[in-house]
Amino acid sequence: MAINRKGIVENITKAEQLPAMALVPPTIFEENAKGYFGDNDVNEAKKLLKKGLKELGLSELPTVKLSYNTSETHGAIAQAVQDMWKKNLGVSVELNNEEWGVYLDSMGAGNFQVGRMGWIADYNDAINFLEIFETVGGNNYTNWENKEYQALLKKSRTETDVAAREKILRDAEAIFMEELPLSPIYYYTNVWTNNDKVRNIEVSPLGVVQYKWGWIAAE
Repeated sequence: MAINRKGIVENITKAEQLPAMALVPPTIFEENAKGYFGDNDVNEAKKLLKKGLKELGLSELPTVKLSYNTSETHGAIAQAVQDMWKKNLGVSVELNNEEWGVYLDSMGAGNFQVGRMGWIADYNDAINFLEIFETVGGNNYTNWENKEYQALLKKSRTETDVAAREKILRDAEAIFMEELPLSPIYYYTNVWTNNDKVRNIEVSPLGVVQYKWGWIAAE
């Protein structure tokens, strides 16, 4: 809640990305355009931090290490989050940058406090986002598991009614967003340049550009 996602997509990524306050993109679950919590809701974030510190018997959080893999954009986002958490919550953040191979090893070993990661779907279905967190390992670096969540995903795989299956998957997402082992930032977009002379270039629903049948028209 103490992250200004709108500010990040407007000032850093600048490719018309949508701020993310849910796990499954709104292109699949339309309701997720609004999401499960308020973007940049600093007042609520302060209340929750105060409550959490009281439960832990702490007066303030120790320094938080935020890790990210080498990239100009990742670095800029990490610095923005660092500033937001300091300004909004008074939390000090140490940034930790690693090259991709080293970073994957660190994430896989659980050698991080907060780490950035992204996901691009293999196919246009909610299950492809939800099943990442079904069990620890693979692409689930969070160490989070939930038996009720697992049971819902299992049930969804045998449900043939489309509406009923969507309800099951939304129920699963609600559990994930309540326990929130990660903080969504934004939904990816694809960016390319266009020239009307270039014809017959196909773009799949997942954003894959197919040049196989392309050709250039004469002036």
